[in-house]
Amino acid sequence: MHISSAVSAAIVAALFPLSALGQARLPTKFILGAWLDVADTSTTFNAKMGRNLPSYQAAVSIPYNITSDGIILNDPRPGEDATYLSNPQGWTDGTDASVFMTVYADQVLGAAEGMALVTDESIRSLAVRLAKITTDTGRAVLMRWLPEMNGAWMRYGQRPAEYVALWIRMHRIFRANAPNVVLVWAPNYDLRDESYWPGPEYVDWIGCSCYWKGWGVNSLIDQSYAMDTVSGVYNTYAVRYNLPFVIAEASGAWESGPGVSPITGASFASVTNQVDQATFQRSFWAGLLSPSVMLQYPLLRGAYIFEVAKMEEFYSDFRVGNDLQTLLTFRSLVDAADAAGVMAWANRTTPRATTSASRNTTTTATSIATTVTTSLATTAAEVSSAVEVATTAATKTSDAKKTAGAFLLSVSYLFLFCIV
Repeated sequence: MHISSAVSAAIVAALFPLSALGQARLPTKFILGAWLDVADTSTTFNAKMGRNLPSYQAAVSIPYNITSDGIILNDPRPGEDATYLSNPQGWTDGTDASVFMTVYADQVLGAAEGMALVTDESIRSLAVRLAKITTDTGRAVLMRWLPEMNGAWMRYGQRPAEYVALWIRMHRIFRANAPNVVLVWAPNYDLRDESYWPGPEYVDWIGCSCYWKGWGVNSLIDQSYAMDTVSGVYNTYAVRYNLPFVIAEASGAWESGPGVSPITGASFASVTNQVDQATFQRSFWAGLLSPSVMLQYPLLRGAYIFEVAKMEEFYSDFRVGNDLQTLLTFRSLVDAADAAGVMAWANRTTPRATTSASRNTTTTATSIATTVTTSLATTAAEVSSAVEVATTAATKTSDAKKTAGAFLLSVSYLFLFCIV
Protein backbone atom coordinates (compact mmCIF):
# COMPACT_ATOMS: atom_id res chain seq x y z
CA MET A 1 0.00 0.00 0.00
CA HIS A 2 1.39 3.40 -0.98
CA ILE A 3 1.43 6.03 1.75
CA SER A 4 1.88 9.64 0.72
CA SER A 5 4.71 11.70 2.14
CA ALA A 6 2.21 14.03 3.79
CA VAL A 7 0.51 11.16 5.59
CA SER A 8 3.88 9.71 6.61
CA ALA A 9 4.97 13.07 8.02
CA ALA A 10 1.74 13.36 10.00
CA ILE A 11 2.18 9.87 11.44
CA VAL A 12 5.78 10.59 12.46
CA ALA A 13 4.86 13.93 14.04
CA ALA A 14 2.10 12.28 16.06
CA LEU A 15 4.17 9.30 17.11
CA PHE A 16 7.58 10.67 17.92
CA PRO A 17 7.84 14.09 19.57
CA LEU A 18 11.40 15.10 20.40
CA SER A 19 12.67 14.24 23.87
CA ALA A 20 14.58 16.96 25.67
CA LEU A 21 17.58 14.78 26.46
CA GLY A 22 19.56 13.27 23.63
CA GLN A 23 17.44 14.81 20.88
CA ALA A 24 20.54 16.00 19.04
CA ARG A 25 21.83 12.44 18.68
CA LEU A 26 19.00 9.95 19.06
CA PRO A 27 16.51 9.46 16.21
CA THR A 28 12.93 10.58 16.73
CA LYS A 29 11.34 7.66 14.87
CA PHE A 30 10.95 4.07 16.07
CA ILE A 31 14.29 2.55 17.08
CA LEU A 32 14.57 -1.11 16.13
CA GLY A 33 17.66 -2.42 17.88
CA ALA A 34 19.18 -5.81 18.57
CA TRP A 35 20.99 -7.63 21.37
CA LEU A 36 23.16 -10.07 19.46
CA ASP A 37 24.41 -13.56 20.11
CA VAL A 38 28.15 -14.21 19.84
CA ALA A 39 27.75 -15.45 16.25
CA ASP A 40 26.76 -11.98 15.00
CA THR A 41 28.16 -8.47 14.92
CA SER A 42 26.42 -5.24 14.02
CA THR A 43 28.00 -5.50 10.56
CA THR A 44 26.73 -9.01 9.82
CA PHE A 45 23.30 -8.35 11.30
CA ASN A 46 22.90 -5.20 9.23
CA ALA A 47 23.66 -7.33 6.16
CA LYS A 48 20.95 -9.81 7.13
CA MET A 49 18.43 -7.04 7.67
CA GLY A 50 19.38 -5.15 4.52
CA ARG A 51 19.42 -2.00 6.63
CA ASN A 52 21.64 -0.27 9.16
CA LEU A 53 19.90 -0.69 12.50
CA PRO A 54 19.91 2.51 14.58
CA SER A 55 20.99 0.89 17.87
CA TYR A 56 22.68 -2.18 19.32
CA GLN A 57 22.70 -3.47 22.85
CA ALA A 58 25.74 -4.45 24.89
CA ALA A 59 26.21 -5.50 28.51
CA VAL A 60 28.74 -5.02 31.30
CA SER A 61 29.06 -5.76 35.01
CA ILE A 62 29.66 -3.26 37.81
CA PRO A 63 32.28 -3.43 39.17
CA TYR A 64 33.80 -4.49 35.85
CA ASN A 65 35.39 -7.67 37.17
CA ILE A 66 36.67 -9.46 40.25
CA THR A 67 39.77 -11.58 39.72
CA SER A 68 40.17 -15.11 41.02
CA ASP A 69 42.36 -13.79 43.83
CA GLY A 70 39.71 -11.28 44.93
CA ILE A 71 40.98 -8.07 43.31
CA ILE A 72 38.14 -5.72 42.34
CA LEU A 73 38.60 -4.09 38.94
CA ASN A 74 36.53 -1.02 38.18
CA ASP A 75 37.94 -0.85 34.64
CA PRO A 76 39.20 -3.54 32.26
CA ARG A 77 42.90 -4.17 32.14
CA PRO A 78 44.57 -3.59 28.78
CA GLY A 79 43.24 -6.18 26.33
CA GLU A 80 40.45 -7.40 28.62
CA ASP A 81 37.70 -5.40 26.88
CA ALA A 82 38.20 -7.06 23.51
CA THR A 83 34.91 -8.97 23.45
CA TYR A 84 32.55 -7.60 20.82
CA LEU A 85 29.42 -7.51 22.96
CA SER A 86 30.96 -5.38 25.72
CA ASN A 87 33.23 -3.15 23.63
CA PRO A 88 31.35 -0.71 21.36
CA GLN A 89 34.63 1.03 20.48
CA GLY A 90 35.41 -2.11 18.50
CA TRP A 91 32.22 -2.07 16.43
CA THR A 92 33.08 -1.75 12.74
CA ASP A 93 29.68 -1.29 11.11
CA GLY A 94 30.63 2.21 9.95
CA THR A 95 27.42 3.85 11.20
CA ASP A 96 26.27 6.17 13.96
CA ALA A 97 24.08 3.48 15.59
CA SER A 98 23.64 4.22 19.28
CA VAL A 99 24.82 2.00 22.12
CA PHE A 100 22.23 0.63 24.55
CA MET A 101 24.40 -0.51 27.47
CA THR A 102 22.84 -2.81 30.05
CA VAL A 103 24.62 -2.79 33.42
CA TYR A 104 24.34 -5.65 35.91
CA ALA A 105 25.44 -5.62 39.55
CA ASP A 106 26.09 -9.35 39.37
CA GLN A 107 29.49 -9.73 41.01
CA VAL A 108 30.24 -11.82 44.12
CA LEU A 109 33.11 -11.52 46.58
CA GLY A 110 32.85 -13.71 49.64
CA ALA A 111 29.64 -12.90 51.46
CA ALA A 112 29.16 -9.65 49.54
CA GLU A 113 27.28 -9.54 46.25
CA GLY A 114 25.32 -7.32 43.91
CA MET A 115 24.73 -3.76 45.03
CA ALA A 116 27.01 -4.15 48.08
CA LEU A 117 30.00 -4.15 45.72
CA VAL A 118 28.97 -1.04 43.77
CA THR A 119 31.06 1.90 45.02
CA ASP A 120 31.06 5.52 43.94
CA GLU A 121 34.42 4.88 42.28
CA SER A 122 33.05 1.96 40.26
CA ILE A 123 30.12 4.14 39.11
CA ARG A 124 32.48 6.97 38.19
CA SER A 125 34.72 4.61 36.21
CA LEU A 126 31.70 3.29 34.29
CA ALA A 127 30.46 6.83 33.59
CA VAL A 128 33.84 7.87 32.20
CA ARG A 129 33.99 4.77 29.97
CA LEU A 130 30.49 5.34 28.58
CA ALA A 131 31.17 9.02 27.96
CA LYS A 132 34.34 8.00 26.12
CA ILE A 133 32.27 5.88 23.71
CA THR A 134 30.61 9.04 22.43
CA THR A 135 33.89 10.96 22.40
CA ASP A 136 35.70 8.21 20.49
CA THR A 137 32.97 7.03 18.12
CA GLY A 138 30.28 9.72 18.02
CA ARG A 139 27.65 7.17 19.06
CA ALA A 140 24.93 8.21 21.50
CA VAL A 141 24.71 6.05 24.63
CA LEU A 142 21.70 4.87 26.60
CA MET A 143 22.29 2.99 29.85
CA ARG A 144 19.85 0.47 31.32
CA TRP A 145 20.94 0.41 34.95
CA LEU A 146 20.39 -2.80 36.97
CA PRO A 147 17.25 -3.91 35.11
CA GLU A 148 14.51 -6.31 36.26
CA MET A 149 15.29 -5.29 39.83
CA ASN A 150 11.92 -6.59 41.02
CA GLY A 151 12.94 -10.11 40.00
CA ALA A 152 14.22 -12.68 42.48
CA TRP A 153 16.65 -14.00 39.82
CA MET A 154 18.85 -10.88 40.07
CA ARG A 155 21.57 -10.62 42.73
CA TYR A 156 20.31 -7.10 43.37
CA GLY A 157 16.65 -8.04 43.09
CA GLN A 158 13.75 -7.31 45.44
CA ARG A 159 15.52 -4.66 47.55
CA PRO A 160 13.65 -1.49 46.58
CA ALA A 161 15.00 0.91 49.23
CA GLU A 162 18.60 -0.06 48.54
CA TYR A 163 17.98 0.06 44.81
CA VAL A 164 16.53 3.59 44.86
CA ALA A 165 19.34 4.89 47.06
CA LEU A 166 21.90 3.44 44.65
CA TRP A 167 20.04 4.83 41.63
CA ILE A 168 20.16 8.35 43.07
CA ARG A 169 23.90 7.97 43.78
CA MET A 170 24.41 6.76 40.22
CA HIS A 171 22.41 9.68 38.81
CA ARG A 172 24.51 12.23 40.67
CA ILE A 173 27.79 10.70 39.49
CA PHE A 174 26.65 10.26 35.88
CA ARG A 175 25.37 13.81 35.60
CA ALA A 176 28.79 15.02 36.75
CA ASN A 177 30.84 12.70 34.53
CA ALA A 178 28.63 11.59 31.63
CA PRO A 179 25.76 14.09 31.34
CA ASN A 180 24.72 12.98 27.84
CA VAL A 181 24.15 9.32 28.72
CA VAL A 182 20.40 8.57 28.69
CA LEU A 183 19.42 6.78 31.92
CA VAL A 184 16.86 3.99 31.39
CA TRP A 185 14.87 2.64 34.36
CA ALA A 186 13.65 -0.83 33.42
CA PRO A 187 11.78 -3.19 35.77
CA ASN A 188 10.39 -6.56 34.79
CA TYR A 189 6.96 -6.28 33.19
CA ASP A 190 5.09 -7.53 36.29
CA LEU A 191 6.11 -4.66 38.58
CA ARG A 192 3.39 -3.79 41.08
CA ASP A 193 5.46 -2.14 43.83
CA GLU A 194 6.07 1.57 43.17
CA SER A 195 8.74 1.74 45.87
CA TYR A 196 11.35 0.88 43.19
CA TRP A 197 10.67 4.22 41.47
CA PRO A 198 13.42 6.83 42.16
CA GLY A 199 11.36 9.76 40.86
CA PRO A 200 10.96 11.43 37.45
CA GLU A 201 13.76 13.90 38.13
CA TYR A 202 16.23 10.98 38.12
CA VAL A 203 15.02 9.07 35.05
CA ASP A 204 15.24 9.85 31.32
CA TRP A 205 13.54 6.84 29.71
CA ILE A 206 11.37 3.95 30.90
CA GLY A 207 12.15 0.40 29.76
CA CYS A 208 10.72 -3.08 30.12
CA SER A 209 11.32 -6.65 28.90
CA CYS A 210 8.71 -8.62 26.96
CA TYR A 211 8.86 -12.29 25.95
CA TRP A 212 6.40 -14.94 24.86
CA LYS A 213 6.91 -18.50 26.06
CA GLY A 214 4.51 -21.30 25.20
CA TRP A 215 5.87 -23.86 27.68
CA GLY A 216 5.86 -26.77 25.26
CA VAL A 217 3.57 -25.38 22.55
CA ASN A 218 4.63 -23.08 19.68
CA SER A 219 1.41 -21.31 18.67
CA LEU A 220 0.11 -18.07 17.22
CA ILE A 221 0.51 -15.05 19.52
CA ASP A 222 -2.26 -12.49 19.73
CA GLN A 223 -1.17 -9.15 18.27
CA SER A 224 -2.16 -7.36 21.46
CA TYR A 225 0.06 -9.56 23.63
CA ALA A 226 3.30 -7.54 23.68
CA MET A 227 1.84 -4.16 24.60
CA ASP A 228 -0.76 -5.67 26.91
CA THR A 229 2.12 -7.31 28.77
CA VAL A 230 4.08 -4.10 29.30
CA SER A 231 1.09 -1.74 29.60
CA GLY A 232 1.24 -1.64 33.39
CA VAL A 233 4.75 -0.18 33.38
CA TYR A 234 3.97 1.95 30.30
CA ASN A 235 0.90 3.58 31.86
CA THR A 236 2.16 3.90 35.43
CA TYR A 237 5.50 5.48 34.58
CA ALA A 238 5.88 6.52 30.91
CA VAL A 239 2.40 8.03 30.58
CA ARG A 240 2.21 9.46 34.09
CA TYR A 241 5.55 11.27 33.73
CA ASN A 242 5.54 11.74 29.92
CA LEU A 243 8.79 9.83 29.42
CA PRO A 244 9.91 7.84 26.35
CA PHE A 245 9.34 4.09 26.61
CA VAL A 246 11.49 1.31 25.14
CA ILE A 247 11.11 -2.47 25.16
CA ALA A 248 14.67 -3.37 26.06
CA GLU A 249 14.41 -7.10 25.35
CA ALA A 250 11.77 -8.67 23.14
CA SER A 251 10.92 -11.78 21.15
CA GLY A 252 9.01 -15.01 21.12
CA ALA A 253 10.74 -18.16 22.36
CA TRP A 254 10.53 -20.79 19.61
CA GLU A 255 10.93 -23.90 21.75
CA SER A 256 12.30 -27.33 20.87
CA GLY A 257 13.40 -30.52 22.56
CA PRO A 258 12.23 -31.90 25.90
CA GLY A 259 11.41 -29.55 28.74
CA VAL A 260 9.30 -28.80 31.78
CA SER A 261 6.65 -26.11 32.16
CA PRO A 262 7.33 -23.94 35.23
CA ILE A 263 3.64 -23.06 35.29
CA THR A 264 2.13 -26.55 35.52
CA GLY A 265 5.17 -28.70 36.24
CA ALA A 266 4.27 -30.88 33.25
CA SER A 267 7.14 -32.59 31.42
CA PHE A 268 7.28 -32.67 27.62
CA ALA A 269 9.29 -35.16 25.59
CA SER A 270 8.96 -32.82 22.62
CA VAL A 271 7.32 -29.53 21.70
CA THR A 272 4.05 -29.25 19.79
CA ASN A 273 4.30 -26.96 16.75
CA GLN A 274 0.93 -25.48 15.80
CA VAL A 275 2.61 -23.06 13.38
CA ASP A 276 6.01 -22.74 11.73
CA GLN A 277 8.77 -20.55 13.16
CA ALA A 278 8.29 -17.74 10.63
CA THR A 279 4.55 -17.45 11.37
CA PHE A 280 5.24 -17.66 15.10
CA GLN A 281 7.71 -14.77 15.12
CA ARG A 282 5.55 -12.71 12.77
CA SER A 283 2.62 -13.02 15.18
CA PHE A 284 4.79 -11.71 18.05
CA TRP A 285 6.43 -8.83 16.19
CA ALA A 286 3.25 -7.69 14.45
CA GLY A 287 2.21 -6.41 17.86
CA LEU A 288 5.13 -3.97 17.90
CA LEU A 289 6.21 -3.15 14.33
CA SER A 290 2.92 -1.57 13.36
CA PRO A 291 2.08 2.13 12.87
CA SER A 292 -1.35 1.50 14.43
CA VAL A 293 0.31 0.13 17.59
CA MET A 294 2.65 3.11 17.67
CA LEU A 295 -0.31 5.49 17.38
CA GLN A 296 -2.02 3.74 20.27
CA TYR A 297 1.17 3.95 22.38
CA PRO A 298 2.74 7.26 21.33
CA LEU A 299 5.52 7.13 23.94
CA LEU A 300 6.82 3.80 22.57
CA ARG A 301 10.17 4.75 21.08
CA GLY A 302 11.68 1.39 20.21
CA ALA A 303 12.30 -2.30 20.85
CA TYR A 304 15.39 -4.50 20.94
CA ILE A 305 15.36 -7.94 19.34
CA PHE A 306 16.79 -10.53 21.72
CA GLU A 307 18.76 -12.25 18.96
CA VAL A 308 19.86 -15.20 21.08
CA ALA A 309 19.17 -18.93 21.35
CA LYS A 310 19.81 -20.66 24.67
CA MET A 311 18.75 -23.47 26.96
CA GLU A 312 16.03 -22.48 29.43
CA GLU A 313 13.06 -24.61 30.50
CA PHE A 314 13.19 -25.70 26.85
CA TYR A 315 15.75 -24.91 24.19
CA SER A 316 14.52 -21.44 23.23
CA ASP A 317 15.39 -19.73 19.95
CA PHE A 318 14.45 -16.04 20.19
CA ARG A 319 16.18 -15.10 16.94
CA VAL A 320 14.57 -13.61 13.85
CA GLY A 321 17.69 -13.88 11.69
CA ASN A 322 18.84 -17.48 11.95
CA ASP A 323 16.23 -19.10 9.71
CA LEU A 324 15.74 -17.89 6.14
CA GLN A 325 11.95 -17.88 6.04
CA THR A 326 11.72 -16.34 9.52
CA LEU A 327 14.11 -13.56 8.48
CA LEU A 328 12.26 -12.79 5.27
CA THR A 329 8.92 -12.77 7.09
CA PHE A 330 10.31 -10.46 9.78
CA ARG A 331 11.74 -8.17 7.12
CA SER A 332 8.32 -7.91 5.49
CA LEU A 333 6.98 -6.44 8.75
CA VAL A 334 9.87 -3.99 8.84
CA ASP A 335 9.27 -3.07 5.19
CA ALA A 336 5.63 -2.23 5.90
CA ALA A 337 6.50 -0.05 8.89
CA ASP A 338 9.28 1.62 6.93
CA ALA A 339 6.86 2.39 4.09
CA ALA A 340 4.75 4.30 6.62
CA GLY A 341 7.79 6.47 7.41
CA VAL A 342 7.97 5.57 11.10
CA MET A 343 11.26 3.65 11.26
CA ALA A 344 14.65 5.13 12.17
CA TRP A 345 17.86 3.88 10.53
CA ALA A 346 21.49 4.58 11.25
CA ASN A 347 23.52 6.86 9.02
CA ARG A 348 26.87 5.85 7.60
CA THR A 349 29.79 7.63 9.19
CA THR A 350 32.01 6.94 6.17
CA PRO A 351 30.09 8.36 3.18
CA ARG A 352 29.97 6.21 0.05
CA ALA A 353 28.75 7.42 -3.30
CA THR A 354 26.88 4.16 -4.01
CA THR A 355 25.43 3.36 -0.59
CA SER A 356 22.23 4.70 0.93
CA ALA A 357 22.47 6.23 4.41
CA SER A 358 19.67 4.02 5.64
CA ARG A 359 19.53 0.89 3.49
CA ASN A 360 22.24 -1.33 2.04
CA THR A 361 20.40 -1.48 -1.29
CA THR A 362 23.46 -1.30 -3.52
CA THR A 363 25.46 -4.03 -1.82
CA THR A 364 26.41 -6.69 -4.37
CA ALA A 365 25.04 -10.21 -4.27
CA THR A 366 28.49 -11.64 -3.67
CA SER A 367 29.25 -9.34 -0.70
CA ILE A 368 25.95 -10.04 1.03
CA ALA A 369 26.35 -13.77 0.46
CA THR A 370 29.87 -13.69 1.90
CA THR A 371 28.93 -11.53 4.91
CA VAL A 372 25.81 -13.41 5.90
CA THR A 373 27.32 -16.83 5.27
CA THR A 374 30.29 -15.95 7.46
CA SER A 375 28.08 -14.66 10.27
CA LEU A 376 25.93 -17.78 10.26
CA ALA A 377 28.69 -20.35 9.85
CA THR A 378 29.07 -20.79 13.59
CA THR A 379 25.45 -21.86 13.91
CA ALA A 380 25.75 -24.74 11.45
CA ALA A 381 26.29 -27.23 14.28
CA GLU A 382 22.69 -26.68 15.29
CA VAL A 383 21.48 -28.18 12.01
CA SER A 384 20.99 -31.94 12.33
CA SER A 385 21.95 -32.79 8.73
CA ALA A 386 25.33 -32.31 7.13
CA VAL A 387 25.78 -28.84 5.64
CA GLU A 388 28.27 -27.47 3.18
CA VAL A 389 28.88 -23.84 2.29
CA ALA A 390 28.72 -23.36 -1.45
CA THR A 391 31.11 -20.94 -3.11
CA THR A 392 29.30 -20.16 -6.34
CA ALA A 393 29.12 -16.40 -6.90
CA ALA A 394 25.72 -14.78 -7.12
CA THR A 395 24.44 -13.88 -10.58
CA LYS A 396 24.77 -10.21 -11.43
CA THR A 397 21.58 -8.29 -11.94
CA SER A 398 20.79 -5.17 -13.92
CA ASP A 399 19.09 -3.41 -11.07
CA ALA A 400 20.79 -3.93 -7.69
CA LYS A 401 18.38 -1.71 -5.81
CA LYS A 402 15.46 -3.97 -6.67
CA THR A 403 17.22 -7.28 -6.14
CA ALA A 404 19.46 -6.77 -3.11
CA GLY A 405 16.65 -7.56 -0.65
CA ALA A 406 14.88 -10.88 -0.31
CA PHE A 407 16.58 -12.52 -3.34
CA LEU A 408 20.10 -11.80 -2.14
CA LEU A 409 19.42 -13.00 1.38
CA SER A 410 17.81 -16.12 -0.07
CA VAL A 411 20.99 -16.78 -2.06
CA SER A 412 23.05 -16.25 1.11
CA TYR A 413 21.05 -18.73 3.11
CA LEU A 414 20.97 -21.25 0.30
CA PHE A 415 24.75 -21.11 0.23
CA LEU A 416 24.81 -21.95 3.93
CA PHE A 417 22.11 -24.57 4.12
CA CYS A 418 22.56 -26.33 0.78
CA ILE A 419 22.53 -30.06 1.54
CA VAL A 420 24.83 -31.84 -0.81
